[in-house]
Amino acid sequence: MFQHILVPLDGSALSEQALLPAARLARASRAQLTLVHVHDAASPDPILVEDLPVIDADMHSLAAQHQRTYLERIAAGLRSDELRIATERLEGPIAPTLRNYAHERHVDLIVLTSHGRSGFARFWLGSVAERVIRCAGVPVLMLRPDSRIAPFRTILAPLDGSECAAAILPAVKAVAAADHASVTLLHIHEQQGEPFDLNPIAQDLRYSGLQVDLRIEQQSETVPAILAAATDGNADLLAFAVTGAQRSDAGTLGHIADKLLRGATMPVLVM
Repeated sequence: MFQHILVPLDGSALSEQALLPAARLARASRAQLTLVHVHDAASPDPILVEDLPVIDADMHSLAAQHQRTYLERIAAGLRSDELRIATERLEGPIAPTLRNYAHERHVDLIVLTSHGRSGFARFWLGSVAERVIRCAGVPVLMLRPDSRIAPFRTILAPLDGSECAAAILPAVKAVAAADHASVTLLHIHEQQGEPFDLNPIAQDLRYSGLQVDLRIEQQSETVPAILAAATDGNADLLAFAVTGAQRSDAGTLGHIADKLLRGATMPVLVM
């Protein structure tokens, strides 16, 4: 189960769509839920008077207080005896600041919506979601705008036999346990070589009380096969890790992970 769940908010209604799924998982896991807003002083939203930017320390101080008040208001609407909730306003480059906070506070899940189009910073989440996923070092549950808020029922986890790919499994187990979801382990087997044996992993998950199905397919195109399996299997959550082979020297998400993130129509759990 999760111990500490983090929800970054940018002041937009779309970013707030992550709140109910995060709160549900936090209650089921008895986890701490922290709502955070990161103010990037290097690229602040200008305060405009007659369409001209104004630099005023007092006004920026008021903006900071407004952000704290916003977080407290959102937290007040979620607080209950079953939910431990805290708020944090941080300053710095958004993705690295979230990464550092997650590591320092032992966050084991970040929940965010992929696109925020208004609020304190326009396109705040839309511009940094990929960077958060790339550098967080912890699982990220990325919700689509207007994603379902009901519990997940079927999680699809593609595996390639590597330890890197298997790194997503503890988070899969935690989400499945919290939402009473079934898990489908998928292996796309190319024509050369032997298919990866999913049975030991399936047994480990079943020992935890989860319903687990196996799916092995021989396909030459990995990404279309994964997306098709997610659609055919009515998966409402796609879970995968970015393996070493998928990373590039530039530090961007690899082509497989990037295509899955952009091609999936359902929420994605990625590490």
